[in-house]
Amino acid sequence: GNVLFRDNKSYNGGGAVAIKNTELTIQDNKSITFEENVGGGSGGAINALNSGVHFKNNDSVVFESNTANKNGSGGALNVEGGPSYTSEAPLLFEGNKSIVFSSNIAAWGGAIHVGGGSSTRHLFQNNVGDDSTKASILFKGNQAYYHGGAIYAEGNLSFLNNGLIEFIDNENSEYGGGAVSCYCDLIFDGNDGLRFTGNKIANGSGGAIYCGRFSITNTK
Repeated sequence: GNVLFRDNKSYNGGGAVAIKNTELTIQDNKSITFEENVGGGSGGAINALNSGVHFKNNDSVVFESNTANKNGSGGALNVEGGPSYTSEAPLLFEGNKSIVFSSNIAAWGGAIHVGGGSSTRHLFQNNVGDDSTKASILFKGNQAYYHGGAIYAEGNLSFLNNGLIEFIDNENSEYGGGAVSCYCDLIFDGNDGLRFTGNKIANGSGGAIYCGRFSITNTK
């Protein structure tokens, strides 16, 4: 069926959902939408501390116009997960047909912030839509103030065997990464296409990507 979280607000983190020391799995839905939620701390829509957040086999996943506090991380998603609290990647998107992050805002990571350091790997894999001409994973118009207009990763981040991936018109004000800032490994492998267009940083480095180690391989 269809699931909607809209216009929820919190004094602390997680405008719609906050979890700690556990796993959140959202699976086998027609659509799941988080829209216009506001977190008083980090995670405009979802704030996960020492936890895993897993989206699996949904037709549509949308995070739109969610906002974290002006000093917070992850306008849509903040995942401070560690491997001791989940048997899978702390942040996992797997088997979904369409994933959209648009117009989310935070200080660090306009759409997504993930932590965990070099021992942790966050993962988007096997997300493939029915129409190969449309993006299976889209980050559009997200904004950050300090790092990663769309994504700020303080752990390893991999995109494996997905459909088309697009980063469009994401913005960051300072430091690094108009679209993506990653302090560990950033890997794109086996995806059907990868496009970075119109991303920018006002006062820093890497209009599209600012990264420690970075690879793009086997793009179809």
